[in-house]
Amino acid sequence: NDAKTQRIEKMTDDIAVSVVAHLEDLKVRRKNRERQRIERQKAEDRKRFERQWREREEKRMSCVMSLYKNFQEIDSLKMVLERVGHHPKDNEVVRLCAWIQKRIEELERKTAIDAMSKRLIAEDLFPEKDVLEEEIHGSHPKEA
Repeated sequence: NDAKTQRIEKMTDDIAVSVVAHLEDLKVRRKNRERQRIERQKAEDRKRFERQWREREEKRMSCVMSLYKNFQEIDSLKMVLERVGHHPKDNEVVRLCAWIQKRIEELERKTAIDAMSKRLIAEDLFPEKDVLEEEIHGSHPKEA
């Protein structure tokens, strides 16, 4: 009887060691799965931030190019006005010059600092706290 008890006690210790090892293995696997899940989430977040950053960069460039085209058009219209505006007797030319002047004024309103600022704010192209820049490049760009 005593031998049987000793054998059961020995088996109990082995079983306990096996259970503890199994539980430790489960714990390690769970930690690895959690670490992998976090890494996948971080990679997905980074891709999302990069996509949002690229989209915003495209919007920024579109805004700049729109301003550039407006400035070019203003300059061209002023040049035309300067060259043909010296013929006030011709009614067609007078109407052309009036239209050109109206168009210049319209473009100047669109490119005025207040209008630009409103557009930039509305489109959130240059936020004060640039989360995308921080996420993509790791720091907030220094302001001059």
